Amino acid sequence: MCEKYQCGCGGGEADTADDDEEVTVMTIGAAPKEDFCALVDRLDKEDLLRTLAKRTSPMRLAGLAHAALSSKIHNKDEEVLRNGCAILHRLTVPSGSGDTNDVHEVGAKEQLNIRKFLKSNGGVQVLLNALQPPRNRHATTLSYAMLALGNLTAWDLDAHKQFREADGVALVAKVMRTHQNHMGVHEKGCYTLACVAAAYSTKLKSVFRKCGAVDVVVAALSCVKKKGSHDAVTKQACAALGAMCSNCPENAAHAAKAGAITYLIFAFENFRKSSRTETGKRSEMRLVCKAFMDIMCYHENRKMAGTQGGTNLIIRAMRIFRLDADFVEKVLATLCEFCIVRSTAEQVVKVSGIDDIVAAMVRFRNSAGMQREGGRVLTLLIQASGDEARRLMLHASGGETLVLALEKFGSGADLHAGVSMEVCRALTALCAVESSVEGDVLGKRLRKLRCDKVIKNTIVAQKDNPNVADRGREALKQLSSLRSSGGFWARLRGHRRR
Repeated sequence: MCEKYQCGCGGGEADTADDDEEVTVMTIGAAPKEDFCALVDRLDKEDLLRTLAKRTSPMRLAGLAHAALSSKIHNKDEEVLRNGCAILHRLTVPSGSGDTNDVHEVGAKEQLNIRKFLKSNGGVQVLLNALQPPRNRHATTLSYAMLALGNLTAWDLDAHKQFREADGVALVAKVMRTHQNHMGVHEKGCYTLACVAAAYSTKLKSVFRKCGAVDVVVAALSCVKKKGSHDAVTKQACAALGAMCSNCPENAAHAAKAGAITYLIFAFENFRKSSRTETGKRSEMRLVCKAFMDIMCYHENRKMAGTQGGTNLIIRAMRIFRLDADFVEKVLATLCEFCIVRSTAEQVVKVSGIDDIVAAMVRFRNSAGMQREGGRVLTLLIQASGDEARRLMLHASGGETLVLALEKFGSGADLHAGVSMEVCRALTALCAVESSVEGDVLGKRLRKLRCDKVIKNTIVAQKDNPNVADRGREALKQLSSLRSSGGFWARLRGHRRR
């Protein structure tokens, strides 16, 4: 079957076809039946470029562009390569990416068939060949080729496998090193690496470190300290760095040694300041935060980040994205790892991080993950800063928040052992207050909420879990110690005896 198609997608030179021209094309979903290689080889350069510029079916256009890149006659010509790579990029760019091109003319089903056609006909290898040799290729050609590679490998595991088996990571890193002063090449190279790194298993991610990809991405990220606006490069570099270092401590350690932590903190501050006057900077800040949290998978990086201002980044990010439950929960999980280092935990207390943590627990009171991570972080902060952290928790109504969380997830309909254990730990640490004045206030508040009864109900409701029972008994013991330490309950008993 065939249909009349009057609208197409082109690339390269301007469209020269008549607006009313009707071209017979294959039905969407059908594979191209023309011998594109023979057709391309019969054309000279000018005719080929005019053919690529004509309106035609997107599927047919993909076949022509693929044949032009594969042709032994034309695959050395820079202009043909540039136009062919540009067309394949425009036909495969993911929907919703925000690229301003003709992609809106390609339906989702047809784009899927174009991807299948390119994958089954060695499209990944053809695009990799277009990158070689990097020194002899124009930056625009390289950029389009890397964009198309990123598009193809981002959503297709088979295409990703072809890229991996062809040592595509090493080739992209080589291209970026060769054109190290070209920001456009850096941006597109980081985009490609971000797309492919997401599908690499942790065991295989060492290739990014061994072939120098981590180094070139950090070098691209360093442009954040240069004069001029390099926001696009910074954004893609953060995406690539996060994908390469996620759950890979070796890559994270290597990136930190190259200065990645400093650049990420600097980039976040730049985007944060710009967001006050420009729209659209929140997505950039989110990418910076993700890369920062991914790079913290190496334990030594947490101490390094604490000395370089990483604490401010985490707390400010939690304030900016305070309405995003998933993001805030990830930040709290990162803070848990962060605050294991005592000096870092003390910094969190100094920048009033306790207020934000308690506010997050209150805002997302129905999230078990939020209550669990929040309770764990508060315990670490109290252990690090003692009564200073307890005083801030008292002012932020942290005690009430913990009791309400325990009441909901300890003995209510939504039983959760993890929340119960972490909240009981936090209550135990909170009740170990040394100041008699603050002990009075805390005791009065906990008595009003019947904290002891809530803990006992939790122990009864989860009696089959010895860990919860142990944490609950510890909290009760510390609560009774608070009562007998000269605080509110002690004075109350004294008055009754008189």
